[in-house]
Amino acid sequence: MRGESITLSPLFQSVPEEIQWHQTDANLGYTKAQHRLGLLYLESAIDAGELYQAYKWLFISVALGNETARYDLVEVNTRLDYDQINEAYQLAEDWFEEKFDEEFERDESSWSLELLKWRFALPLVN
Repeated sequence: MRGESITLSPLFQSVPEEIQWHQTDANLGYTKAQHRLGLLYLESAIDAGELYQAYKWLFISVALGNETARYDLVEVNTRLDYDQINEAYQLAEDWFEEKFDEEFERDESSWSLELLKWRFALPLVN
């Protein structure tokens, strides 16, 4: 995390509260919300599950074009072993598959521009 400590936004009283707040925007494909969510999970991680969530959201943010999240994704990679990275990657892959599955009923009207661009791009995952 480039030697920085994450600071809780003054709008929130706890990390879980801020995580919950950013979850909706992250799921809509807003890369800044995904990056922030990944950082919150990374900074507050007390177990591998939280590091998996950090990896998931940072990977998605980078995949959708947020290059500033790349450094934090590298940080998560240093804290996970090879098998754990594979498990965390599966969470990101599942997210993309849900968003881009042709059979899935969804309302794309609220998607971010970042995610809409990917809607018509070559699939990131198989």
